[in-house]
This record gives sequence, C-alpha cells and structure tokens, in this order.
Amino acid sequence: MRKVYAVLLPIVIWSGCTHSTFSTPELEEAARLHNQAVALAEQLEERLDSLSEAGSLPADSLTAWRNALAAWAEDLVEVPGNYNHSHEGHDHQHESPPDVTDAQMLEIQQLLLKRIQAIEARLQPNQQTP
Repeated sequence: MRKVYAVLLPIVIWSGCTHSTFSTPELEEAARLHNQAVALAEQLEERLDSLSEAGSLPADSLTAWRNALAAWAEDLVEVPGNYNHSHEGHDHQHESPPDVTDAQMLEIQQLLLKRIQAIEARLQPNQQTP
C-alpha cells in the first residue's frame, strides 16, 4: 500500500500544479496576451523613467507619454481565472466586464496588446511626442 501512495502522491501533486484555471482555450490565450501587454507596459514605464532621469525628453513630452500609458491602463480589464501575475503599479479592473463571452474577452485582450505595442513603436529614441 505504501508503494501505491509513493507512486500516486507525485502524480496527484503534478496534476494539481498543471491544472489550468481557465475554462476555455480562448480565456487561456486572452490571459497570455493580457500578461504580455502588462509586461510591455511595465517596460515602457521603466524606459520613460530612464529617459526622465537622463533628461532626454522635455517635460511636456514625458507627460504626454505617461498620459498615453495611463489611458491604456484605464481600459485594461482582467481575464477571469488569470490570478498568477503581478498587479504592481497598475490600477485596472479585476473583474471582467459583464456579459462578455470568452471570444469577446480574447478580442479585447488582442486590441489592448495592439494598442500598447503601438505606443511602444512610437516611443523611438528620436521621437519626442506620442
């Protein structure tokens, strides 16, 4: 009996660790995109901090870039079941909008990722305004 437990226990633990909290593949992909977008926003904030410290951007341009990031973050919504990421430095809704299908949530996250990527593309070393 001990041998059975010795074999079953690691399997139970492993299966518990690999269990997805997402009810559909659409939500799993939406969460991946959400986390990617949030990570990119954090990188952009760090870049703006560096540019600010170096005095590489005029104050009004820096304010415009920070406002662009803030406007993006204001629209950010959480994907149901996406509990394994940091919210540090980001104020966004932790609930999904009501009556949103899984496919719609995926579309929302795709759009948000495209928007933050567009901000990144515009924030080039030689450009000073969003």
